[in-house]
Amino acid sequence: MSPAQVISGLGGDQSLYVQYQGYTQELVEAGGGGALTIWFAMQVVTYAIAICAVMSVVARGGRVAPQEWVLLSFSLAAMAYSGLARGTGLEFFHVGSALLFALLIRPGSKNSRARQLYILVVAVGLASLYVAILAARGVDPALLDLGEIHLEDSWLREMLGPGVVGALLAFYSYFGFGSLYVSTFWTDVWLRDWQSSLLWLLPGGSALNGTEVRDVMTEVVEVGVRWHPDSVLFAANAGMLGFFAACVILGRLASHLESRGTLASTMMRYFVFLQMLAFPVGNFVWVDKAPLVVVIWLLMLAAIRRLGLLPPTFREFFFGGQDVPIRRPISKHAGA
Repeated sequence: MSPAQVISGLGGDQSLYVQYQGYTQELVEAGGGGALTIWFAMQVVTYAIAICAVMSVVARGGRVAPQEWVLLSFSLAAMAYSGLARGTGLEFFHVGSALLFALLIRPGSKNSRARQLYILVVAVGLASLYVAILAARGVDPALLDLGEIHLEDSWLREMLGPGVVGALLAFYSYFGFGSLYVSTFWTDVWLRDWQSSLLWLLPGGSALNGTEVRDVMTEVVEVGVRWHPDSVLFAANAGMLGFFAACVILGRLASHLESRGTLASTMMRYFVFLQMLAFPVGNFVWVDKAPLVVVIWLLMLAAIRRLGLLPPTFREFFFGGQDVPIRRPISKHAGA
């Protein structure tokens, strides 16, 4: 779709998301999967450049050169256009989470008013845009049944207005729903009886119990068009012990990456942050597969660097001039 078609489609009667799904279905039925391959390759390249730009410009701190502003603006605009053309909010979520992460780790005073203002503007702007995209996809907040969560909203609507309350409901239905889902899983599935408690601790315990977690949870929680949180899906395969171990490993990995201070380590820290954010909420990292390809690409760069085969320009850009931590631990015998 051309930019003019995308812009005109934003205010049309038919959802761009429905058009996108219909288009991909037609390609598959006509045997035109090659076009989808090209589109996916473009998604990966756009995503990789955008994350590189945010982490190398925003998270670095210091003065930003004009050409870096151009790189950042065009890469984020490409991500935004991809999301608008498909009628999805995932691209905007990735842009927002990357900007927020970069602002939070940016060197300088964490209590800076300017930084707090930037974070507030990014968070509110992207949340509003995300809700607008949900509405364009035909999601009506009034029809989102939150199960055991009940809202006495008459006074809220009088104070804030129906539009603001509706936006909050739509936003909470996607990002706050995980709290209800996970707590219900713990009380009604995992800790239901002693047998389930033991089986869910082990890898593949749900299979031994003859249950599929998605089917079980749809019986106790109204999931609808929302995600199944990654933590529950991970526990269904690796067990609760495996899930807790994964959280510890990701935490140790983030601590190790923080001491490196290179672009590659900062990008990997972002993906660790994104996965930890997805555990109680939904599927943010692997749903479109583009982040998965970028993570594999970073790991391949690291392996090639270890073998000494990475070109000097790439090595310096992603891993710095020297492969040493920017903060060394202080030895107890340093003064001896």
